[in-house]
Parts: sequence; C-alpha cells; structure tokens
Amino acid sequence: MDNKLEMAITQTHISTLQNIIARLSNYSMSCKTWAVTIVSALCVVIFDPQKITYFYIIIIPISIFWLFDCYYLGLEKTFREIYIEFLVKIKNNDTNICDDMKIVLKGKRLINFLKALISISTTPLYFALAIIVFLLFIILRTNGC
Repeated sequence: MDNKLEMAITQTHISTLQNIIARLSNYSMSCKTWAVTIVSALCVVIFDPQKITYFYIIIIPISIFWLFDCYYLGLEKTFREIYIEFLVKIKNNDTNICDDMKIVLKGKRLINFLKALISISTTPLYFALAIIVFLLFIILRTNGC
C-alpha cells in the first residue's frame, strides 16, 4: 500500500482516538454539572417543611451521576491506554493497516471503572454533595422544620 495512504489512515486513527477521549471527558464534566444542578433543584423542592422527610430521595441522583461519571472516566482511561499502545506501535514501526482500521475495547475496563470510583476527580464532589444534603437536613430538622 502507498506510504502516504498509510500515513493518512494512521493520522485519522490517532485523531479518532483523541476525539473519543475528548468526548468522554466532556461527558464526565456534564455528569458533574448535571449532578450539582439537579441536587440543588431537589434541595429547593424537597426541603420544604412538609416534604423534609423525603430528603433521602436526593441520594438517588447523586449515586446515579457518580456511577455514570465513573463509567465515562473508566472508558476514557481505557481509550487512553489504547491510544498510548498505538503510539508505541508507531514508534516501534509495528503497525499495520488492520491496527489502523479498527478500535477494539480491550484491557481493564472494569478495573478502570473501579479506580474511577475512588478517583480524586469524582469521589470528593459526590461525597461533598451527599454531606451538604445531610447537613441541610440536620439544620432544617433542628430548626423545627
């Protein structure tokens, strides 16, 4: 095959991987944004004196967005590993057209997800949201609501 064509395919493959990683990063950021927004809105609605007993419902969106965020971060880590592995193959002149034409999700997807559960970019935010909700509940309960 023509060397220029192989180079173009390789560059497209690298660009595709970079775009996937960027999208997953944006999805993760969107999870954080939506979590804060929805939890804030639920706090306004549920911390009404008549509805205060339903405060535990707020934990559901916190948990769901935390899991989605960790899922996206785990996938991002997996694609970063694929990206780095591909760059090493290029450096060693060990690529072929089959490597450039497909992206196979292999590796430690579950391990990357579990690492994201305790990541510095996810855990503090979602625990802080849960603690704030709990503290608001305690404050409102002690004030006679």
